[in-house]
Amino acid sequence: MRILFICTGNTCRSPMAEGLMKKIILDQQCEGIEISSAGIAVFEEGGASENAIEAAAQLAVDLTSHQAKQFNTQMLAQADVVLTMTHQHKRSVLKAVPNANAFTVRAYAGHDGDVIDPYGGDLATYCACRDELVHLLLKITEKIVVEKKDGC
Repeated sequence: MRILFICTGNTCRSPMAEGLMKKIILDQQCEGIEISSAGIAVFEEGGASENAIEAAAQLAVDLTSHQAKQFNTQMLAQADVVLTMTHQHKRSVLKAVPNANAFTVRAYAGHDGDVIDPYGGDLATYCACRDELVHLLLKITEKIVVEKKDGC
């Protein structure tokens, strides 16, 4: 199973989601799940933001080697599930690939709304976003295990 997380610049939310999800599936000994991330408007191919790196590091997730990537139709076509941070991101994905299996992260976890962008915020703002993502990703992992029917 291939999961692609999408946010705006691929420097905050989607890299945190990617790193956190990789840790969750490793901790739960899930196999056969590939995780990646990209952005819909990557302005430069830099790394994760400083506060995203620090917030993730507090949970033993290393984002220091992350490189922001612009999403493309090939990425979308290869993903089994595309999880976006906002409804606008989802619309952008579906505009590019109308048959993409795209959901917002919150919707896939059974909630409404968008994951708020911490960009430009302080470390506490990033940590709040990280904690929300952890909560949602644990629910998503449970859902994936049920869908796989044979567990991790």
